Amino acid sequence: MQFLKFSILFLTINSVIAFTGTECFQSSFDVSVSHKSSPFGLLNKTLTISKKECEVEVAHNEYKYHNRSWVIDICRDPVHIKSTTTSIDVYRKAGECHKTSNDFCDEYKTIRKIIEDDGLIFAEGAKNNLNDPHGRVFCASLVLNAYLKENNIFNRNGNYDSLMIRKPIARIPEDIKKARAEFKAEKETKVETTQDKAAETEVEESSDTSSDGLEIDENAGSGTF
Repeated sequence: MQFLKFSILFLTINSVIAFTGTECFQSSFDVSVSHKSSPFGLLNKTLTISKKECEVEVAHNEYKYHNRSWVIDICRDPVHIKSTTTSIDVYRKAGECHKTSNDFCDEYKTIRKIIEDDGLIFAEGAKNNLNDPHGRVFCASLVLNAYLKENNIFNRNGNYDSLMIRKPIARIPEDIKKARAEFKAEKETKVETTQDKAAETEVEESSDTSSDGLEIDENAGSGTF
């Protein structure tokens, strides 16, 4: 019975994740995705990705006249992008793109947007199948993101199964949030009380000081002004 449960679980996991990150990296494939675009759906946009282990070539044809292409070697350090649209232009990474803006970041954002908008959205088939266009575009996006964004320099003999594992988002339980809020409110109240007492003490000391210079003559008569 236990064996049967384990087999069902294993088959379920396999059906969800049909290829590993390592298999994605080691794979070689060509994939092309086309779709109609504005105005009036008369023109085509075509994304072509060619992957040969470390080398990923991305080509984008927009309205027949706007052609762009890039070559990214995900096994080569330093992290860089080669634009091969007209001549070969090399853009080397200099700083994280969420903190800075430069030519490399502009090229990276363009590639990412094209793959998302004209690849992942329109590619046919299953994302978890490397034989389907969707799976191949997804695989290419995984390794490119790991290299260009996360600075992961791939090695031909490396294990990259972690590419398929998303980092869990830590969520704070509601009771802990409530306890933190109450503690913060209590702390602020104590601070305000301490400040009020300090202010009162200061006023009292000031009053005592101002009366220190006055002397009372008990033998003095009625005074005149």
